[in-house]
Amino acid sequence: MPERYRKGKNVTYRSLSSKRFLFILLLATVICITLALTAGAGVALAAAADGTDAQASTSLTLVTWDAGTAAGDTLANTTADASQSAPQGDISTDKSSGTSTGAATPTIFPEDPAVETSGSESGSSATTAVYLGSDAFVSPDHDGDGSTEVTVLYDLGWDTAGLYVFEPTTEGYAAAQRVWTSAPGAWDWRRSKLVTTDHDGDGHTEVSVLYNLYYDTAALYVFEPTDSGYSDPQRVWTSAPGTWDWKRTKLVATDYDGDGRTEITALYDFYYDSAALYIFDPTDTGFNAPHQVWNSGPGGWDWKRSKMVATDYNGDGSTEVAAIYNLYGDTAGLYVFEPTSGGFAPPQRVWTSTPGTWDWTRTKIVATDHDGDGNSEVSALYDFYGNTAALYVFEPTTGGFAAPQQVWASAPGSYDAKRSKIVTTDHDGDGSTEIAALYDLGSDTTGLYLFDPTPGGFAAPQRVWTSPAASWDWRRSKTSEDSFTPRVTFVGIAWIDINLSIQTLTAIGMVINEVAEGCFYNTTMAVFSSLTATGGPGYETPTGLFHVYSKNVAIDMSGPGYYAPNVPYVLWFNGPYSIHGTYWHNLFGVAHSHGCVNLPTPNAIWLFERVPVGMPVLVHY
Repeated sequence: MPERYRKGKNVTYRSLSSKRFLFILLLATVICITLALTAGAGVALAAAADGTDAQASTSLTLVTWDAGTAAGDTLANTTADASQSAPQGDISTDKSSGTSTGAATPTIFPEDPAVETSGSESGSSATTAVYLGSDAFVSPDHDGDGSTEVTVLYDLGWDTAGLYVFEPTTEGYAAAQRVWTSAPGAWDWRRSKLVTTDHDGDGHTEVSVLYNLYYDTAALYVFEPTDSGYSDPQRVWTSAPGTWDWKRTKLVATDYDGDGRTEITALYDFYYDSAALYIFDPTDTGFNAPHQVWNSGPGGWDWKRSKMVATDYNGDGSTEVAAIYNLYGDTAGLYVFEPTSGGFAPPQRVWTSTPGTWDWTRTKIVATDHDGDGNSEVSALYDFYGNTAALYVFEPTTGGFAAPQQVWASAPGSYDAKRSKIVTTDHDGDGSTEIAALYDLGSDTTGLYLFDPTPGGFAAPQRVWTSPAASWDWRRSKTSEDSFTPRVTFVGIAWIDINLSIQTLTAIGMVINEVAEGCFYNTTMAVFSSLTATGGPGYETPTGLFHVYSKNVAIDMSGPGYYAPNVPYVLWFNGPYSIHGTYWHNLFGVAHSHGCVNLPTPNAIWLFERVPVGMPVLVHY
C-alpha cells in the first residue's frame, strides 16, 4: 500500500470536470510527443539507473538539452529535434575529426529561476574585420590570395560542430563547404568565440577560438589554414583553473605595432563597471599567454555597454581598438584606444551622439574601407524596429572618426537587423571592402547578402546565396569575430515527468533562448533530473497524468509495517501518493518504496521550492 499521512496539512480531493478532462487529454498528447522527441536523454539517465550506481549521489543533476528548433521568427514556439542535422548542400568530403581536448559538459542551470546561465552580457560585439595597413586587410583568407572567404562555425547538435567556408567568386560567394567536423560530443559551439588572425604574418589567416572549458577556465585553439580550408584545431594556451571567465570576454584581432602579425585583444569584465584590456601576442606557432595593457579602474568602464572593432583610421598600419559605448538614455559615444609600442593607450572619446538619438543596443558594427584608401571607417547597421534598418558610416579623420552618415536605408518592413550577422569581406580582392550579412529568412533557411562598396558608402544589399529550404539554421551559425554569448533564461517548470522504467524524475522547464543579439525564441527542455525510488512489487506507483494538489514541508507517514515521522518536502499528486524527500535510505534508481516517489532530500527541496499547486505530473513507463 502507499504511504498514508497521519498528521499535517489536510489535503483536498477534487473531481475532474469534462472540460478539465479534455484539457488533460490535450496536454498529455503534447507531453507524449515532446517526450518522444527528447527520448535521447533517457540513454544517459538509464545508465545511472541500470545498476551502475545503486547508491546514487544526492547532489542535484541540472541539465539542459540541446533542442534544435525550427522557425524563423523570434519567440516562436518550438519543440525538441534530437537529430539536428547538418546544413544541406554540403558536398565536401573533408570531414575529419577534431583533436580538441576538454570536451564540453552540460550547461548547468542556476539555482534560482529567471537567471541567465551564460553570463550577464548585454549586447556583445557584432562581427568585425581588421585592417593592417593600406593593403593588409585581414578577414578569412585561408589561401592568402587576397580574396576573402566567409567562415562559419555551425552547431551540428549534441556538442558537435562543423566549420564551413563560403569561397569567393567574381560576383560574391559560392555555396558553403564543410572543411572540418569535430568528433561527436567533443566541441560545444555555444562555448566558442571566433576571431580571424594571422599570427605568423604570412597572409594566410587562421581561425582562432577562445573556448570555455569549465568553471572559469578557458583555452585558445587555432585552426591553421590549408589550401582547401583549415586543419584540425590545436590548443595553444590554457588558463590556470578558475582564472579566466570566458563569458566575460570580448575579442578582436589587432596589430598595435604594425608588424603584420596579429594579436588577439580581449576586453575583460571585472564586474562593478570595471574592465581591462589583455593582449595575446603572436608567436610562430600560435599565441602567448595574455598580459594586461590597460585597466579602467573601479567604476571606470562597463564592459557590458561596449562593442569593439579593430580599425586603422589613419592608415599607418598600426591598428586602434574602436568601441561604441552606451552612455545613457539612448545616447552613445565612440571611443578609440590608440596603439602604443606595448599595447594600447587609455580610450579617448571622439564622438558623442545627440542625447536620446542613438540606441546602442540597436547597433551592430564592423570596420570597413569602402573606398579602398587604407583608412578604415566604422560602419554601423542600425535597427529601426518594425523590420526596418539603416547603414551608417563613421568616416575616418586625422584624430578619429566623424559623425555617422546614413548611406542606406531599407524599405519599411523589409530588413530585420536582428536577423543579420555582419562581417567585412573583400570577395574580389580589390581593396574596397563589402559588408556580408548572413540573414535569417525563417524556417531554418538562410541567405547571404552583400552590401557592395561605392565611393560614398555602400549599395543596397544583394542576395548572393540562399540555402536549400529548411537546411541552414541561422541561429546555429557563428561568423568570425562574433563575440556574442548565447544566453538561456529559465522561466519556470512546465511539468514533472516520472519515468518508472528508468527510475528518474525530470522537471521539464520553459526557457527563453537569446541566440543572437536581440533574437529570442522560447522552448521547453529538461532543467532538472534526479534518480528516484518509486513503488516496488505489490506497491507500484500508478501511471497517468495528475496534478500537484497540496504541499507539506513535513508530515508523518505510516502504513502496514512502517512509520516515518516528519517526511520532508512533500508534493501530493494522486490521493495518498506523493513526491517527497527521503532520510531513511540512500538507494535510488531502484523501485522499492511503498508507492510514493522517493527523492534525495536536497533534490526534493529544489523541486518543492519551484513547483506550485496545480503543476502537472506525468507518471509512465
